[in-house]
Amino acid sequence: MTDKEIQKGNKLIAEFMGWEKGATEEMYDFPENFSSFLVDEYHEILPKSMKFHSSWNWLMPVVDKIEDLPYTNVYTGKTYLGEFHIEITHETPGYKHNQVNKVVFVKDKNLSKLQSYYKAVIEFIKWYNTQKI
Repeated sequence: MTDKEIQKGNKLIAEFMGWEKGATEEMYDFPENFSSFLVDEYHEILPKSMKFHSSWNWLMPVVDKIEDLPYTNVYTGKTYLGEFHIEITHETPGYKHNQVNKVVFVKDKNLSKLQSYYKAVIEFIKWYNTQKI
């Protein structure tokens, strides 16, 4: 991923997590549950300084939020070739049967497990933002 794609993805995640805009349009205020990750004393951060793409400590609260959404599941595993994959599904509740939508499926042997999660999270948030849930 390019630096521009990472910044765009980090901004998307920050907004999904409910982070408030900071003093300028490009800055975000750190929420309390991320205060241990502060990089300076100003309690604000630019998307280019966010670490969702490179730190499990940053990304896992996002995965937890996705898993806590109603009718949403996150599955991970390895293929018989040893490739890591991640799948995020969302069920549409119905009267007789729930319709399962495979929202995201990431399997790329060139991505690390963290990179796969990051990519899946970005794809899920893009889908989620288009839904009326």
